[in-house]
Amino acid sequence: HYRGYISRTCCDLFWGEVQQASHPQEVKPVLVTPKYYLIHVQRYGMFFIAVLNREVTPLLVTEFLHRVVDVFRDYFNEVSEESIKENFITVYQLMDEMMDNG
Repeated sequence: HYRGYISRTCCDLFWGEVQQASHPQEVKPVLVTPKYYLIHVQRYGMFFIAVLNREVTPLLVTEFLHRVVDVFRDYFNEVSEESIKENFITVYQLMDEMMDNG
């Protein structure tokens, strides 16, 4: 939802699953809701979530998310909540390039 096409409230479903789990690692990598598919990876102590409104091959999305995190690491030397916030414009541009043109 970095472009605002999908409501941010869809992530509430994901956080509900995280809170119900004993450990964050127990959250299923693919969550199906009535409207969306939520696919995530957990790296560097953070969740990276892709929200889709139609069915897509989960491995394709999982691989994409891992590559996004790898690119962030290459650009910022570390991947943390702080580094993402401090480099928000670069993150936005990277996401735009990787999703639409890359």
